[in-house]
Amino acid sequence: MAVVNPTTPGIPSDPIAAESIATGAQGTRGTLDIRTKFGAWLYARIGRTVATALTTATPPVIRIRRTHNNDNIENPTTVYDWTANVAAVNKGTLTATVTLGATTGTVTGTFAAGDVVCFSSGASRVEFNQISFVTSTTIVNFVTPAKVAHAANDTICNGADCGVIWVPTGSYEVHTDNGAGGQTIIAELKAETYDSDTIT
Repeated sequence: MAVVNPTTPGIPSDPIAAESIATGAQGTRGTLDIRTKFGAWLYARIGRTVATALTTATPPVIRIRRTHNNDNIENPTTVYDWTANVAAVNKGTLTATVTLGATTGTVTGTFAAGDVVCFSSGASRVEFNQISFVTSTTIVNFVTPAKVAHAANDTICNGADCGVIWVPTGSYEVHTDNGAGGQTIIAELKAETYDSDTIT
């Protein structure tokens, strides 16, 4: 009996590199051309920069629009758009540097196990991670070792929105629209392609 196995997923350039987007503004437009792939999983991430809730009427959204034959004619459908939630969050800062690969950080603010957090300094030193547990009121432990070196006074906010969207083969234009969300946000979009199958 033949066995179908997916090939190892491929990771192209980030369709949206981490960027800081002011309220009422749009982010950089990126493209994703996966016409030679079966499809891709898109990892959408929006982090906060202040504690107050996003504006309910117009929260930030990452727009993922299919183009026609890669000629930049957008299909107006919103099937793949991904919207952030609107809850208030906790904001703090790092009180000491976090080295690459570190599993703990010292922070101000109140955080708890399970919090999905965004570290940032503007559009620099951006990382999305999760807190595994808190060993004291100021020391937090990360689920994944730090992939970025962070500096003292970098911002940390919980309530980061992280989601996965499957898109089929084709070409896409993507960007973040902060509408009038009420605060500057950090947004990024990563892609992991489903390249092909092998049959043995």
